[in-house]
Amino acid sequence: MIGERRYRCPATPLALLLTASMGLVLCSCGPTSRPLGELDFWTGFTGPDGDICQGIVEDFEHKSGLKVECQRIPWGSYFDKLMAAIAAGNPPDVFVLHVSELVCYVSTGAILPLDEYVDRDDSFVPKDDRISSIWKNCYYDGKLYGVPMDTHSLAIYYNKDLFKKAGIPELSRTEPITGNELIALAQALTRDDDGDGRPDVWGFCFGGWPRRYFNSLLWQFGGDLLSPDRKEARFDAPETERTLEWMTDLITKYHVCPPPEGLDIWQAFCEGRIAMMVDGSWMLNGLDMYAPFQYGAAPFFIAGDEPAVWADCHILCIPRNLPEERRPAALQLLKEYNDRGATWSYAGMIPTRHSQLSGADPRLEPFISELPHVAYEPSTPVGIELRDRYEAAVYSILFGHRSIEEGLKQGQARMTKVLRWYGD
Repeated sequence: MIGERRYRCPATPLALLLTASMGLVLCSCGPTSRPLGELDFWTGFTGPDGDICQGIVEDFEHKSGLKVECQRIPWGSYFDKLMAAIAAGNPPDVFVLHVSELVCYVSTGAILPLDEYVDRDDSFVPKDDRISSIWKNCYYDGKLYGVPMDTHSLAIYYNKDLFKKAGIPELSRTEPITGNELIALAQALTRDDDGDGRPDVWGFCFGGWPRRYFNSLLWQFGGDLLSPDRKEARFDAPETERTLEWMTDLITKYHVCPPPEGLDIWQAFCEGRIAMMVDGSWMLNGLDMYAPFQYGAAPFFIAGDEPAVWADCHILCIPRNLPEERRPAALQLLKEYNDRGATWSYAGMIPTRHSQLSGADPRLEPFISELPHVAYEPSTPVGIELRDRYEAAVYSILFGHRSIEEGLKQGQARMTKVLRWYGD
């Protein structure tokens, strides 16, 4: 899929392995074989974002006099390698996680709390410059476990040529359309040119991983995956049913969205066979390279009662067992990346500081406009395991393999089993 960063997050075996090996990790001598002037830095940025990341590393080396070995590991194998390094007691000095994975690692004791280094005063990052909706995700049980590089959310990408051909004005870059407006636009853009009963151009399609747009709509309709205390699953709630009905209606009622199974969505979009689709800010560079037409971006639509859009963050972390003498250099690298938010924004990532938004990549305007409404998946040590269960249920419903009622029961039962396992 063009530009899409597909990765497999660690699931239950990771949590079990890390927990079982924590005695080894915490008592291990750690990464002492590297000279103090050298840092080992692991990321999953292997595309255009990796080039920008490497440029920041090179600037940092020039300014600091430190040497940074930047390991660019594809997301598909990144977490397995990181898990093995942590379990062996020899992790990198600095590594990247998504906020949706952070608590899993924190709960095993694998990450160093940073409060005394980052929050003791304003010399690291001024507190009033931090965008609180982003920074709050780096805390767990009142402690800071990382420094955010960015946040990244969803928006509508659309083919301007197809809009012009249909006589439809371009979308606003800052004002979201409603769900009904999206349906009307998709109906006007869907075309069956050869009369074979199957559209040659689909008006709309969801892109990327289902949990992203499912969560966005679930929050808009007033639902959530878990109870406030994170002990009970809420997947079979009326709000979830309403969300899934709205999504499946696009496929089975309005016939403006193709069934997701077997469709290379980004190839179809770049070939002009999809007029509008939802995906993340990280796709901007891929579209610039591969789309043979003018495209636009608009904020995520509002189909429910309240605006909400899924988001995630890249967070820079330091392993708990990093020797004290190596920490100052690692902290320097964390600060460098946070200071360079405007530069990093050209990887399709929104800065984490108010002062950096005005200097960010102008293409991010629709995504920056969503900042008041971004929401993140529930923070829980078994969040990754829960995600695997409910996303499988969402897939089965969208693919037509199960009815909504059956999918709700399946997802609820599987999430409940994980929560009971964790509680025991």
